[in-house]
Amino acid sequence: MNRFWGIFWIDASSEENIERGLANIATVCGLVGDANSVKRWLSNMPETWLVIFDNADDPNLDLSRYFPVGTRGTI
Repeated sequence: MNRFWGIFWIDASSEENIERGLANIATVCGLVGDANSVKRWLSNMPETWLVIFDNADDPNLDLSRYFPVGTRGTI
């Protein structure tokens, strides 16, 4: 049994890369919209998911604004 319904990998080395990563998730999952649409979709997903923000080395970058809410996912 798989623990996660979906595993999403995002390059978090810059805001532009994060936005591009979220846009890629939207495309792959058949969503229309921006980063907020993906966040809303994941927040309402009944299955468990994992989002990995890789290369998040910039302490000035506020990653939390890209985090979906809820209890079904792991970041």
